[in-house]
Amino acid sequence: MKKFKRTLSLLMMSAMLILPISIPAQAKEITDGSNDITNIAPISDINYATPAIITEDNVAMKDAPGLAGTVLMTLQRAYFIQIDKANAIESDGILWYPCKYGYVYGYVAAEYVKIVGQ
Repeated sequence: MKKFKRTLSLLMMSAMLILPISIPAQAKEITDGSNDITNIAPISDINYATPAIITEDNVAMKDAPGLAGTVLMTLQRAYFIQIDKANAIESDGILWYPCKYGYVYGYVAAEYVKIVGQ
């Protein structure tokens, strides 16, 4: 039992050292509009005020509000996201919330979101 506790403790300490290094590397955006990765800079971490949950499987998080937006990632039922309810945008007859999942920022259709706070 003592070895188990020691091993678990070492694993947790290792995770705490690795996670802060790997996660911020994902929070990047190209600042000059080109595809040149040498011009990337960290984006600020924005925490949207309203917590919400995805209500369906395979919900697209897009880079822009509207049907023409590029899919950044696919969200699954019960994923928790943060949305900016105050700055919702209507496009193509659909209400889109600016949202955040982890370090990915985009837009999600309001019909697939259930607000769980505020």
